[in-house]
Amino acid sequence: MSIKNAAFVSMWEDGTIIQTPCSVNLDTKEVYNVEVIEPPGCTCDMLEREFVLINGVDYDVFPAWELGEEDDEFWYWN
Repeated sequence: MSIKNAAFVSMWEDGTIIQTPCSVNLDTKEVYNVEVIEPPGCTCDMLEREFVLINGVDYDVFPAWELGEEDDEFWYWN
């Protein structure tokens, strides 16, 4: 099993970018141990994009229920 520390990034319509630590299983593409925060003053109403940052490269990430058929998609439980 290949586990890496990574960053979980969410980008919001109001321009807020939230980056928190997470863990990624590179074999299963599961993202877990995501630290959930809401910064003060963030309206965070409309999510634009979520991705994980691994070794300086970003990979889109999806809730497990939205996961497609692609083998390279990263996913998480929400």
